[in-house]
Amino acid sequence: MKRAQGQRPGLQDGLIRAGLLSARSGSQATASRLTSRGTLIRVERGLYQGADAEISIHNSLAVVSAKAPKAVITLLSALHFHKLGLERPWQEWIALPRGSWAPRLTSLKLRVSWLDEAELAQDVEHHSIDGVAVKVFSPARAVVETFHFFRQVGLEPALDALKDYLRCTPNGVQPLMAIARRRRAYNKMRPYVEALL
Repeated sequence: MKRAQGQRPGLQDGLIRAGLLSARSGSQATASRLTSRGTLIRVERGLYQGADAEISIHNSLAVVSAKAPKAVITLLSALHFHKLGLERPWQEWIALPRGSWAPRLTSLKLRVSWLDEAELAQDVEHHSIDGVAVKVFSPARAVVETFHFFRQVGLEPALDALKDYLRCTPNGVQPLMAIARRRRAYNKMRPYVEALL
């Protein structure tokens, strides 16, 4: 694919890492030079985007995933991504493998839950947001996680998400409850599911 005259490498890609930008241009000073010219905006340390790049509403999920590739978007952030419930999170909720490091971000607040790698790999959807691969728990798993961690999230957001899930997914009760059994949230969820059906 040929680039248009004057188009910089990687600037149309959404978010781009400084290392990739340097590799494409052949110079390590490219990011700082383009930032000083106003062509690039520094989003986080080592992470940039074009000044004129169109960014999505879920750009913060792309930033988190670029800085923590093992992260899976969970809880209120996953619910917001799937348009379940009324809660718009003021921080991004991610799940990471036990023993891994949480990224330090200057532009976003993070809430981290630590899960076993096997549990972290289940019920994951893969999306591309602003050129970044983003892993998000499925709608059913996101609802179950809110009940599993209801002390941190609150019961009201969990119930709102459950209502929306059951309304939008009429045949989704069995997969939802199968995940609830596996995540040990079945007994918490069952009375609410039965009341809403």
